[in-house]
Amino acid sequence: MAGRGDYAVHRLSPPAVRVHGDRALAELPLIIEWRIDIEGVEADLASACRSQYRAERGADGLWRIARITSIYEKDTLVPVLPGTRLAVDAAELAGHRPSYRFLAWYLNRKGYTVGDHHLGDDQPEAVAEQYRAEHTWLYQSPTTPATSADPRKETLS
Repeated sequence: MAGRGDYAVHRLSPPAVRVHGDRALAELPLIIEWRIDIEGVEADLASACRSQYRAERGADGLWRIARITSIYEKDTLVPVLPGTRLAVDAAELAGHRPSYRFLAWYLNRKGYTVGDHHLGDDQPEAVAEQYRAEHTWLYQSPTTPATSADPRKETLS
């Protein structure tokens, strides 16, 4: 995205880390923040999510990130100047999931493709399965093939 001049700040909070042998699972809350322009009006877009990092310690003793999965919680879109009206068509928003509605809407307007397949709190069963899969991965033997009910790669942030 930066190559196209689109910059977002990712504000990270302290992670919770669980370590089991040579595997670790870290989860950290974060907010993706953008100052954007909507039809000439400055607005702030904020998308709350939490990211899960799988890490493995290699034979050399170094820890390496093996996978990152994000779970989208909610997002907001507000004008920078209070009381200013944003030109947002409710019908355009209706096609996007609540957990990342404004983020998907904005990125689609910018020419990015954002599908509705990303993990989000508006689909609690999929999120619960993600947590089960991460727990299984963390506590299984390293020689057992890792499994995940949802091996999707995140591309939103």
